[in-house]
Amino acid sequence: MMPADAVRIDYVAPAACPSSDDFQTQVADRAPHAHFADEGARARTLVVRVTARRGGFHGTLVVRELDGTQAARSVDASTCPQLVTGLALIAALAVDSKPSEGSTNATGVTSTNANGSENTTASTNANSNPSASANPPSDAASQNSPEKQAEKQPEKPPDSRSHETKLSETNPPDDGEEKDHASQSPSTRHAIEFSFGIDGGLVGGTSPNVLPTLPVFAEIGRGRGHGIFTPSVRARFERPGGDANASSQGSAHFTWTEGSVDLCPIAYAPISRLRLVPCVRGETGVVDATGSGVAPAREETRPWLVLGLVARARVDIVGPLFGEIEGAVGAPLVRDRFYLEPDFTVFRASAFAWSSAAGLGVTIW
Repeated sequence: MMPADAVRIDYVAPAACPSSDDFQTQVADRAPHAHFADEGARARTLVVRVTARRGGFHGTLVVRELDGTQAARSVDASTCPQLVTGLALIAALAVDSKPSEGSTNATGVTSTNANGSENTTASTNANSNPSASANPPSDAASQNSPEKQAEKQPEKPPDSRSHETKLSETNPPDDGEEKDHASQSPSTRHAIEFSFGIDGGLVGGTSPNVLPTLPVFAEIGRGRGHGIFTPSVRARFERPGGDANASSQGSAHFTWTEGSVDLCPIAYAPISRLRLVPCVRGETGVVDATGSGVAPAREETRPWLVLGLVARARVDIVGPLFGEIEGAVGAPLVRDRFYLEPDFTVFRASAFAWSSAAGLGVTIW
């Protein structure tokens, strides 16, 4: 026949932790008089759960009595063997402290932190029988005594569901926490972001014709999670070129080489993956013009200076990869006229220059 104080161990832990037999051995070493029940036997149960957590391990021990009441303890440690040793010590103390008949039954949850402090939530149901005294009270007094009133009231069966709820509230599952660490929100990214990419687009106002262009860019700025004030600076470089026909008098070839700097003081994010960025752009470079089909043929190089505004929309695609579209308009500060002798105007810089582009980029830091 199985002893009344026998206990059964229900142990679940990661593969890297000590096994169930190791845990039982540690409990037996600290509680030599303990009796262990077989699987499926009706006995007091020690429910042990160990899970890996960021920076260490978390474990809970629930002592489940035969009448359904239970008490729980939780422990955190940097290594799993340390954690299991601590749980084995708690289990040994629980095995030695056997509840006696008619004693107080308590159900609660206790959490043990790394600093050793404890937070306990417990509810106690007293079912003690009054002890006999040398001078018993009168019948009327005894009928109205608290002990008699307690005997008249039917004992309520323990509600194990409420105890399970307290345990889950005190020690939430680790899955959600691990997911929160795995999928970092924008507020947890780097304070500074560095990215680079390439765009494909069109420019107008720099030569007689609209020119295709492939600007490359590098950008550094404040990362997400800082509200609308998310300043950034972008440097661009491009070198488009094309021909301009000038009827029977000849033609000219234009090459536009420029670098620009975009100063973007704010960024608005209406949804998590989208950023709308207004910028001020300064362009500097040169325009090379070469005559063709004329004699004598000349080559001229003139400065190119523009101040303008940019509107950009950036969408995070997956991981560090993002896509973007932008439009820009500016005012050239130098408006040269290019002509073929004797006085045939091939091109004069317009009052406004414009560009549009779309491309891909990667955030590398």
